[in-house]
Amino acid sequence: MRKILAYGFPLIGNFGGPSVIHGLRELAARVRPEAEFVFYNRGALDGYCACDMDFKVRVNPYEGRPYRLFRDYVAVRWFGLRPHNPAKLEFWEDFLSSDAVVYAYAICFHYKRLDAPVAHPLLAAVRRALNSTGLSLLARLTGRRSIKSTSSYGPMPYPYYRWLARISSCFFTAMVARERESARMMREQAGVRKSIPVAPDVANLMPVGDASVVPGRVGFAISFQIVNQWKGAAEDYVECMRELVRHVCSHGDREVVLIPNQYAHTSGANDEEIAKRILDGMGARVRIADAAHCGALAVKSEIAACEFLVSSRYHASVAGFSAGVPQLIVGWHHKYTELAEYDII
Repeated sequence: MRKILAYGFPLIGNFGGPSVIHGLRELAARVRPEAEFVFYNRGALDGYCACDMDFKVRVNPYEGRPYRLFRDYVAVRWFGLRPHNPAKLEFWEDFLSSDAVVYAYAICFHYKRLDAPVAHPLLAAVRRALNSTGLSLLARLTGRRSIKSTSSYGPMPYPYYRWLARISSCFFTAMVARERESARMMREQAGVRKSIPVAPDVANLMPVGDASVVPGRVGFAISFQIVNQWKGAAEDYVECMRELVRHVCSHGDREVVLIPNQYAHTSGANDEEIAKRILDGMGARVRIADAAHCGALAVKSEIAACEFLVSSRYHASVAGFSAGVPQLIVGWHHKYTELAEYDII
């Protein structure tokens, strides 16, 4: 195998993306140590999100442009026409020398509570599948291994999501689910017939540096996403976390680190704002980790240095368990339940 080309996850703004790509790179190095690994990012890069990656990271020049992707493939491969754009030229050099293309995004075909209704589900699903995973289709059509790495799938309560799952699954030669429930949804809700094995999230393989446990340190992985999912009748998520932080600080010489995972979102909300609300009036023994201005390996080291972790973020939980940190998970999705069931000893 000459080269593995991965794509589809935005590295900027979220600990989850870099965690998955670091883990995928580690898996590739173990399975095919002779192969070069290259990652094409979804969207722009900043000065931090790829600072600790020792492999090639580039911006995908065809993101959301499947027509141009297929048009340029024909021009390059069939007619030998080299694009003038240096980014596109480099992309085709990587693609044509690759044997495997991996779509790395970790939550697919997922209905969200605030999603608007879809008027023409089949047509919309075809368009979305091509926009998101057209590169995987091109890989399959040109004889390359087209792989969907570990991911949650669903829930899929409406035809649009089921069509999207069914159509997209045809673009891959192999798919992996990270939960049994996700594999079940692909079979029973989307009607996908191909084998979908279940494996732990590839982010479990993300390395962790020399992070010595700091006695008395407790980490809180904070989530703005849970605010909309919260079902507590007596208090909201922020107040619940504040009370728990107070409880921790009241028992001995404890230090609390609030760890934002997502610090940029299209809605404008982010974990750091929630962390600031929790921090208000807490005192010197509580601080917020600066996750926005360091690489993901440094964030995992911050988690690994904790004696205990309270997590409302999936990839923080993955980082904690894979670093041997015991934790309390405050979540709402089956992915947390199945993650906690793994025997890590």
